[in-house]
Amino acid sequence: MNKIAIYNEKGRVGKTPLSLEIALRLGYNYATNQNRPREDIKAIIPTGEFLQVGPSEAFPKLDDDFPVVFDLAGELVGYEKSIVSALEQVDLIIVPVVNEPDAIMGTAYAITEIMTLNTITAKFVVVANMLKKPEEVEDVKMQLLPFDWF
Repeated sequence: MNKIAIYNEKGRVGKTPLSLEIALRLGYNYATNQNRPREDIKAIIPTGEFLQVGPSEAFPKLDDDFPVVFDLAGELVGYEKSIVSALEQVDLIIVPVVNEPDAIMGTAYAITEIMTLNTITAKFVVVANMLKKPEEVEDVKMQLLPFDWF
């Protein structure tokens, strides 16, 4: 797997820490569509391995053998070019979620939106993140089960 996306339209679910951890551990490049300068991230990602586009900009088409983790923020509406251009390139989409009602609903909405796009062929996995107790994994699962895509 050379291209991985970490995406959820909901903020504060751990997208950036998860993206950075994967990129650094695997030696992958890091790409983001966050609409603010990320000097903090540039300081820990090796020179030449950081790519940032604005929300309304498309990521360039990257070579198939170019290893990258996309850290994607924002809703599809308004961030569509950057999000879709990344998701069309990846092998796996990781959707982090925390055990909070608004995060569960935001996650369900984000996955539903992804599944409406016929150009996205990557598999996705939902990761229960930042849990306080192991049994919260089951709580998250039970809250997401009613959705048609699960």
